[in-house]
Amino acid sequence: MLCNLLLKIMSNNLPPLVSIVLATYNGGTFLQEQLDSLLEQTYTNIEIIAVDDGSTDNTLDILNAYAAKHAHIKVHAGNNVGYIKNFERGCRLAGGAYISLCDQDDKWEKEKIALMMEAIGEHPLVFCDSIVCDERLNDTGKRISTFANFQSRYHCAEISVFCRIYGNATLFTKALFTAADPFLEVIPHDWWISYVATLHGGIKYLDQQLVYYRQHSANVIGAVGGSKPKKDKQAKKEKKKANILKNKNKNSKNKKTT
Repeated sequence: MLCNLLLKIMSNNLPPLVSIVLATYNGGTFLQEQLDSLLEQTYTNIEIIAVDDGSTDNTLDILNAYAAKHAHIKVHAGNNVGYIKNFERGCRLAGGAYISLCDQDDKWEKEKIALMMEAIGEHPLVFCDSIVCDERLNDTGKRISTFANFQSRYHCAEISVFCRIYGNATLFTKALFTAADPFLEVIPHDWWISYVATLHGGIKYLDQQLVYYRQHSANVIGAVGGSKPKKDKQAKKEKKKANILKNKNKNSKNKKTT
């Protein structure tokens, strides 16, 4: 009876629960460093929802090993649905009043959640700046803000054409997720969430660099101005070749008509 009363008193003194939604897929190479940075967060009331998208490497082994040692880490293994829908199902599992999206290959500053919770106020979403790093997390000297005009946003037209508010640098209310659920599959989930946020009170910008944004060949989406996945480079080459051939055919037809 006394133990239950003490637990109730302690829980009433806790700040709002923040659910860190960590989406993984074959991320064993860099995952442990990210998990360690999550465990070092100074904010005192978090849960870590790890949703795996059908990994075939040692990702699940790493997640389960951490979960066995830390009760607030919950692992959910699912079938492969792609990164957008994987983040969506992770957010649906979140029990917190706030959600913070997490990539498997970055690293967070210890104060990230605490500072973002201080900054969000009445906004449905807050985002911060990120340090662009190489594969070994060495600072490249670039920031995401170097390539984008970061500021608070209050109108959907401001981010309708393109959005550089990346999910790994956001924190938003569970109510905002409910409004954005289900995620569209034609644009990245973080763009969609940000768009919906402008319709429900706006977006707050926190001018601090709280994420080490790792760039490597297996990135799903590279940072603006950072390294791009090899597949993207190959696709650009193929597109360039196709355009050259198209122009040649067009010129050839024009010569025949003349």
